[in-house]
Amino acid sequence: MNYLRALPKIDKCLSHPLFEGCNSALLMKIARTHIEALRHALLHKEIDSFEEEALMQEIKKAYDKVFDPSLKPLINATGVILHTNMGRSLISKTLLERASAVICNYSNLEYNLEEGCRGERYEHVSHHLKALLGVEDVLVVNNNASAVFLILNTFAKQKEVVVSRGELVEIGGSFRIPEVMKHSGALLCEVGATNKTKKK
Repeated sequence: MNYLRALPKIDKCLSHPLFEGCNSALLMKIARTHIEALRHALLHKEIDSFEEEALMQEIKKAYDKVFDPSLKPLINATGVILHTNMGRSLISKTLLERASAVICNYSNLEYNLEEGCRGERYEHVSHHLKALLGVEDVLVVNNNASAVFLILNTFAKQKEVVVSRGELVEIGGSFRIPEVMKHSGALLCEVGATNKTKKK
């Protein structure tokens, strides 16, 4: 049997029942790569035969691997509870179960039920935090760079902000403190040495 001639066509791969519901563009790319590798192996006498069904299984395996979740559960044995590289603060299973009743359904995220019109998504959390903290208003952000930017832009725009040189660090996501301050409109004033700042 001439196995080079027996190599399946790409369109035959796409119509195989194993690939029902798969993304055709991605599947085509993976199938072409596998078939070309098989052709190379046959031409160079690295193999002398192949099974078509086994080839289809390999293609499907490579396709599924693309969508394998990259996030994996770990055991944190570092001693650092809020670990930047290991998920930071964990979500309570109890809170997740309570939240799932809402997040798995449509909700009034930006709809005011009392007035029957569009609402603000921030109201759901700011209502509780204002009561707990005794403040006029609250804005919740999901990263340090956003928090620094908003605070400086609100309270220190065109004003001098004193920062220890030891704190001119890079926040997660490649945000550098001096750049965040610059874009907020604040004026950076560096004090101290690289690793030490003394209070007078």
